[in-house]
Amino acid sequence: MAALAPAGPAAACGTCAFALTDMVLPPIGLWTILAVSAFLTFAVAATVHRADLGLQPRIAGALVILLGATFVSVFVGPFSLLPLALPPCFALLRAMRRDTDLPAHARRTMLILGGIHAMAAAVAAALLVTTLATRSDVDVIVKWGTSPVSRSRMRDLAAEGAAGLDRWREIMDRSNDVSVLGEAAEFVAGFGDADLDARRFERAVEIARSKPRRSERSEQAFREQLARLRARRTGAP
Repeated sequence: MAALAPAGPAAACGTCAFALTDMVLPPIGLWTILAVSAFLTFAVAATVHRADLGLQPRIAGALVILLGATFVSVFVGPFSLLPLALPPCFALLRAMRRDTDLPAHARRTMLILGGIHAMAAAVAAALLVTTLATRSDVDVIVKWGTSPVSRSRMRDLAAEGAAGLDRWREIMDRSNDVSVLGEAAEFVAGFGDADLDARRFERAVEIARSKPRRSERSEQAFREQLARLRARRTGAP
């Protein structure tokens, strides 16, 4: 079972870093968007008002920095993008000071932008609390595919044997990752019921067929697993 193998060099990839961060700061995509949004909108404000905001660059510099951070995120995930929130935070703190040296119009713009992003951050924080309280192993596996975080959850689920059947079924119902579906299909074929689970294997075949790099091997594997499930019901060899 390839997806249950220990994590190798791929653990250093950006997707793996996003998955790991999402375990403590969900939804990591939203937090990243907020950081980038604040960085760019404050850059536009600095440009429009010709204001010196210290660490916060104007739009031209901000776009260059964002391009570089996005490229680096391929390797380090959100760790190159989340720090973009720092310059606008410092600019906002400066605007909030009563004795600030910012022009009134620039200060007003900073406060409005800061308020908008603060409200968005409050929504993200509510989602964080809710996600951490309600997220299941299946949710992690479906969202993060074959990342090390997901592989760890699948190893734990595999160790439960037949007791994990319903969760493997849920994975087959929700996942669009052929590798994850292959792992789930292996267990459903071993412990499932042909009448209940045939549609799940049919769905897996369709997903494998729809991928840009169509895998006939995966399609055939799903069909063979379904045949094994049906044979187990009838007692055929």
